[in-house]
Amino acid sequence: MTIQSALTAAAVAGTLLMNVVSAGPTSAPDDLVRHHGQRQAGASSPTTATTAPLVFTQKTLSTNANTLLSAFGFESTDYFLNDDDIIGWNDPTSGYVVYVSTNTDNLVKSVSPTGVRVNTGAMSSWTDGDGVKHAGIKAVRLQSKASYGVGTVLIADVRHVPSEIGTWPALWLVQDEATWPNSGEFDLIEGWTYPSTWSTDQPMQSAVFSTLHTAPNVCTVPNPYGRPLNCNAGAGDEGCPFDGPANTFGAALNAKGGGTFAMAWTSAGIRAFFWPRATVKPWGSGAPASRITVDSTWDSAQYASWPFSKGVDSKGRAYNCVDPKLSQKMRIILNTDICGDVFPSAKTCESYVKARYSSWTDSHWDIAFLATYTQSV
Repeated sequence: MTIQSALTAAAVAGTLLMNVVSAGPTSAPDDLVRHHGQRQAGASSPTTATTAPLVFTQKTLSTNANTLLSAFGFESTDYFLNDDDIIGWNDPTSGYVVYVSTNTDNLVKSVSPTGVRVNTGAMSSWTDGDGVKHAGIKAVRLQSKASYGVGTVLIADVRHVPSEIGTWPALWLVQDEATWPNSGEFDLIEGWTYPSTWSTDQPMQSAVFSTLHTAPNVCTVPNPYGRPLNCNAGAGDEGCPFDGPANTFGAALNAKGGGTFAMAWTSAGIRAFFWPRATVKPWGSGAPASRITVDSTWDSAQYASWPFSKGVDSKGRAYNCVDPKLSQKMRIILNTDICGDVFPSAKTCESYVKARYSSWTDSHWDIAFLATYTQSV
């Protein structure tokens, strides 16, 4: 979920060892990952072997609306309109949304027996810095109250993601919107839904995108299918993305009952994991305990890795991400954007959504739990 500040919006809408081989469900070599209006050759999951177990202690566990809203706050359209760095914007990625500032519309609510539903709402409006009024659909953008850095595990058991045409849901981390991309960003769950009739280079998405965005000239990572991925590609807008396994996004994920995603961010790099609904997780069933251990039992679920190292891949091409400049802590964001910069035509998307949003039934998140952990010392 790439950030655009007002300064850039006009220009751009524990040790881990890396072995660069494919593992698990993969993309075809000529697949393309389309990210924020840019394209870069897609990559499957490099394999990472865990050589030393790492222990993490639970910081937050959200299993209903109350616990989610105790760990996260609303990042609203009003905030963006009045922010010194994003003045006049309803949404940094130009979505057809009005992000709410409170839960008065009950867009965040508990579900039985456990979990939380995050929904979209009714049509609303916002006024830009020139006094011009614009339409938008009420939506939720939550930002964690705590910040997270090296030594973080994020786990999300997701039963349903927004999959209506025109939605752009994401669970991601970012440090500072005003200095993006130099301050870094990592997207664990991201995708968008539009039909091939809107654009011929991106079919209906059924695999999640996970992406690292960094400053220029600080990070390239191995890519089994081509040149090493530049994590500042597209002036940071594209980053270095990996495809998730099949059926990890949109209607395809929802039809399978969802699954569990995780990110492990250590001094050795960032890893992304996915367990299908029926798969037994390393911690067992349900939400994990107050302490977890990331060890070799996690390896089979890994679908992507961004090693903080340098070397030469199997084709003799150098990569280097020793210092990706991610020293500042990031906040976690959960949001549903609508239309916006990733869609090939904002007008086409907005017209389509405006005519249909009132009958949407699949524009919501259904999250069994969202947990954060920090590395035990």
